[in-house]
Amino acid sequence: MLPVMKEQKYGSIVNTSSVAGLIGSPNMVLYNSSKHAVMGVNKVAALEAAGFNVRVNTVNPGVINTKMMRNIESNVAPDSAEAAQQAYSDSVPMKRYGEPEEVASLIAFLLSDESKYVTSSSYTIDGGLYNLRIS
Repeated sequence: MLPVMKEQKYGSIVNTSSVAGLIGSPNMVLYNSSKHAVMGVNKVAALEAAGFNVRVNTVNPGVINTKMMRNIESNVAPDSAEAAQQAYSDSVPMKRYGEPEEVASLIAFLLSDESKYVTSSSYTIDGGLYNLRIS
């Protein structure tokens, strides 16, 4: 999309990474590496696009109530996925999973003209989990 947006001299791109793009996680080298790569692409694309009035930002979800989390819970605790879900929820300062609609709302803001001076930024949406991990 970047070439099209550069040509029209307007646009907004939102990349999706993860809190895994901001930290390291044991036994997740491939996933973490791919999410760190998204963060790098975001920075480069934002700088390349800024002169064309095109904004590029990234969202970094934490634990979100999705099928992906159900798979992770089942893999972590095949006999007690519900216990795994509770443990993940308890690890988040807000004590719950985020909802897909909450992530979508952030993305909608970043795509809207309300964020027309926001570029090369990274937004963590994780109920405080990342802040807890780096403290």
